Amino acid sequence: MERLNEQRPTRGLSAAALRGWGYLFLLLGVVARAVIQNGMLNLRGVTGQQLLEALQGSNETMVLATVSLIMQALEACAVPIFAFLLVEGFFHTSNFAKYLGRVALVALVSEIPYNLAMGGGFFVTSTRNPVFALVLGLILLWFYRYYGEKSAKNIFINIIVTLAAILWCGMLRIEHGTFTIVLIATAWFMHGKPMRTMVCAIMSALGVVFSMLYLTAPISALTIHFYNEEKGESNRVFNLLCYPVMLLVAYFATFLI
Repeated sequence: MERLNEQRPTRGLSAAALRGWGYLFLLLGVVARAVIQNGMLNLRGVTGQQLLEALQGSNETMVLATVSLIMQALEACAVPIFAFLLVEGFFHTSNFAKYLGRVALVALVSEIPYNLAMGGGFFVTSTRNPVFALVLGLILLWFYRYYGEKSAKNIFINIIVTLAAILWCGMLRIEHGTFTIVLIATAWFMHGKPMRTMVCAIMSALGVVFSMLYLTAPISALTIHFYNEEKGESNRVFNLLCYPVMLLVAYFATFLI
């Protein structure tokens, strides 16, 4: 007979499990671009449009390019997940400076592996890794909290700092930058509201304004919907190294092709 005081397992997805889904979607995108696009197809640095043009080549190129496009589209699902988790982490952290420092450290550690995997060199100025958008997003959230009281002045300041974050993403050429900032702002203002999952899904769908590869981004709402407000078991070292190691493995894999 089950004891009445026995703790039953929590249903749904913890923050750690949700982060796992985010890493999975990231992995698909990294493999698509670093291994398939840059390695197998030797199309390093091409745009999505140029990749579509590659479909007009051989059948093998068509198949590989199609698979790469699908995987890159699925990678877009990681953006709403990590934007959502950033806001949740902001509300639950007891030390904002340390939280910001950890995210900034991931961004810095990931930059050279990102350059190698996506650009083929140590220093690539054409784009920055997407974790930098989370750093700007955290700074944005600090302003949202500091100017949280509803007033015309604070609303104006929040609009200005949001636009500034978007402009910085553009100037620094951060991958997924603008889309990430928009989703972070959405997750903040919808935090704790019953309709937050639906609104996040709608805003994710509007990502097609920035790129057609964001067409699948609303799929992430299925994982966010099952978030159970639990932290789950997590390892900070793993969270620090997962993305840069993923990039490095993909980069070195291209030499084996």
